[in-house]
Amino acid sequence: MFNDVFQFGELDVSEKGIAWPSDVENKFRKPEGTIEGTPIMDDGPLSDFNITDEHFIVWMRTAALPDFRKLYGIINKDVPKGSYQVTVLNNFNVTGFDGTKSIVLATTSWLGGKNPFLGIAYMVVGGISLLQGLLFL
Repeated sequence: MFNDVFQFGELDVSEKGIAWPSDVENKFRKPEGTIEGTPIMDDGPLSDFNITDEHFIVWMRTAALPDFRKLYGIINKDVPKGSYQVTVLNNFNVTGFDGTKSIVLATTSWLGGKNPFLGIAYMVVGGISLLQGLLFL
């Protein structure tokens, strides 16, 4: 299982709030009561199924492309320009399938991540669709 550990030195990296709320609240919680047609095991290896490790929840979200990024943490303040030391405890070997690992510090906005084009394109297409829907109503 993916279980690398990162130490960011003097940077204050928050590891809470990195998983989607829908995953934390629904997908990885033990269901309450019974689900029609599905028995709920009260004993056995999955009896305590209630995953709260947000790193695991982020890692389990399926990536759409073969090259992907997984959020490890959030830095909630401006980081001055300079050099920073990151210590990595490499517990997950990727050489068996020619994989690579990188650390990326990036900024995000309400339009998304590194390239605002996709967010802008979604807004434009959504606006055109809304306009067409109202015209043909």
